[in-house]
Amino acid sequence: MAKHDPNNHSNYWTDQDVEGISFLKAHFRNLQYAPHVHEEFVIAMTFDGAGKSVTRHGRDISTPGQILVYNPHEPHEGGAVEDVGWHYRAFYIDGNALERLSLALSHDRTGPCYFSRNCIDDPALAGAMLRAHTVFETSRDPVERQACLLDAVGALYGRYGEPRFKPDRLGRETGPLKAAVEHMRANYAQAVTMAELAAVARLSEFHFMRVFRKHYGLSPYTYLTQIRLEHARRMLADGSNGASAAANAGFFDQSHLVRHFKRVYGITPNQFVNAVKHTAPHGARPTSGKAA
Repeated sequence: MAKHDPNNHSNYWTDQDVEGISFLKAHFRNLQYAPHVHEEFVIAMTFDGAGKSVTRHGRDISTPGQILVYNPHEPHEGGAVEDVGWHYRAFYIDGNALERLSLALSHDRTGPCYFSRNCIDDPALAGAMLRAHTVFETSRDPVERQACLLDAVGALYGRYGEPRFKPDRLGRETGPLKAAVEHMRANYAQAVTMAELAAVARLSEFHFMRVFRKHYGLSPYTYLTQIRLEHARRMLADGSNGASAAANAGFFDQSHLVRHFKRVYGITPNQFVNAVKHTAPHGARPTSGKAA
């Protein structure tokens, strides 16, 4: 049985919804990695402290706002800078998952990018990568997860990959987008995926996300969440309880509904129900209305 190390601990997991991608969240005070390689493409984002990395390109110190990337089979070593420790999150993406990501980014793409430097100083991109990683830990919504991951990887490939990833030009895809919206409205109570929506629009997933955001001013995930909130409000106003409204509107549980309801409307579902009850005419059944 391995001895417990109070100075260095980590969580490593896989997810059945994203085959070929593994996740690591590490808190190291003094751990040092021996020279090694990974079969996967590795993306590591420091969120506190500092980590050192040594490759054939030289020595780097990664601090918050920076990303370490390692191409498959690229030798490297490193570890925590001992006086500050190293806290980071990492994606491990195998070859099959890389191919799927490349196809999702563009139907014309034939393979993943190569990275000629290992330490990338880009706070905005590091923040996007950290959000994507955290979403896979905290959210069960496949559209939210896939959207965050594609946004982050698309930006990483587009800014630093070789050959440089160039997204498809934005055009007038109004008809395909309408078909995707109709699909959302018909299937909002189901676990809709980004691949499913993009297939309805006959676009790559990344291009679909970009043109959707341009046309509607919202991401596909935000738009779908709004549709679900509209239905949840109607059910709450008609007397459904929170758990029933959440389940029938496509939210995973009541806390999922509460989180989005408060984020969008500034009040909880209970506050909304109480307000509707107190403003409904005497003896009349309450109907939904806009929250303040």
